[in-house]
Amino acid sequence: MAENRPPWLYQMQFKRQIEILNKDFETDIAIIGGGIAGVSTAFFALEHTNQTVTLIEKDLLAHGATGHNAGYVVNYIERPFNEIIEEFGEEMALDGYMDLESGWEKIDHMYEKASLDIPFTKIIGYAGFSTKERVFSELKTISLQRKRGIPVHKIILDKNVDWIGEILPEWNDSLELAERSEILSLLESKDDQYLACLPYKVACANSARFCEEIVEYMERTYPDRFRFFEHTPIEKILLREDGATLDALKHEIKTKRVVMCTNGFEKIRIINEGSLEIDTKFHHEVWGVIGYMAAYSEALDKAPFAAEYYTREKIQEEVKGNDPYFYVTRRPYDFGGKSSSNLISIGGPEIYLEDSEVYSRNYEYPEDAQEKIEEFAKKTFENNPIKDVEPFLWHGLMGYTKNMIRLIGEEPRNKVLLYNLGCNGVGVLSSVYGGFKVGSILGGKVFPYSIFDPK
Repeated sequence: MAENRPPWLYQMQFKRQIEILNKDFETDIAIIGGGIAGVSTAFFALEHTNQTVTLIEKDLLAHGATGHNAGYVVNYIERPFNEIIEEFGEEMALDGYMDLESGWEKIDHMYEKASLDIPFTKIIGYAGFSTKERVFSELKTISLQRKRGIPVHKIILDKNVDWIGEILPEWNDSLELAERSEILSLLESKDDQYLACLPYKVACANSARFCEEIVEYMERTYPDRFRFFEHTPIEKILLREDGATLDALKHEIKTKRVVMCTNGFEKIRIINEGSLEIDTKFHHEVWGVIGYMAAYSEALDKAPFAAEYYTREKIQEEVKGNDPYFYVTRRPYDFGGKSSSNLISIGGPEIYLEDSEVYSRNYEYPEDAQEKIEEFAKKTFENNPIKDVEPFLWHGLMGYTKNMIRLIGEEPRNKVLLYNLGCNGVGVLSSVYGGFKVGSILGGKVFPYSIFDPK
């Protein structure tokens, strides 16, 4: 067993002075959760309103899921697209995809406004598929997206598969044929189970450092309107028609609006004064997954890279509605001011939590998770990145909503409360888009009903 040791927290600067709530406090907007969702929501709330904004974190900035993620930015809902269409209809499903796609512009905007120079490496990644069923599902989705003018790549398929005659004519514009060796080259894999791959836009980023830089920018730019309290757990939220009171241990925070940007597992009691119950609904809205990751160093002699590998092997309990897969990124990494190397990050093994179970970041890293990652790497890569080096080994808690789609917007039972939560496996882009939307709502903008609205 090993300690939970993510590489992203090692790159934080910790220049800021930590402030802990030490008296009763009033604010216009209170945001609970100091990860990328809360930080992004605060950024856009400050930009779209002239109100005071207070960010509240029970631990330290970006030390939750944001500091224990895969450092992977992609527009992806971890649920088959056809199921989203069945639930919401084709138009709303495709609009939701484009909403998340706009998150790229929102990140660029945050970088520009805050004059950030920390790495945000945009590249083309590749998703490798090993079954006909998965290829057909992707072809159906891509065909729909391309008809709506959504900019997506074609699937690259082994031209020698024996079921190529089963491909529907309407999918031909979403398909490109190639030799199996070309597909494996794009995936940098020696494992010939992968018979197709899909190029997609992806970025590698340290979202913990991103949060740190954005908070420093907000403190400089809005000294009279922004406050950030760390080590300040919220125990209870009392909602009224005209505002809310937050219990923070010995002190209270009075606010006009409150935004939940947590992973959904905090023991926060929500009381909706004189109206319908919210607390029970909220705490049954999210279920948990612990994701296990590992990272290894190698020479800085290859370009950044990202890929997903949908294998035939059962590597974990199957994700609800989705196939199991490993994910890999390669990017430059500065090891504590020492010489830079490439960092190879690999994730895939997962464990599912029951509602009653409590997750702790202090849990040790299990040996079998590391063994699964090492077995995958040895089978997949010609030049195996796992060498005689001490790896980073870490795990993080991902909150999945019931329908595996992020919650963004106002609580219909009491609009004093808003949400930007539900990582659903890939949370950076959706967190930033959610921050933009909630910040805009707080500024008075009205959005059409979407797949992200709380029901």
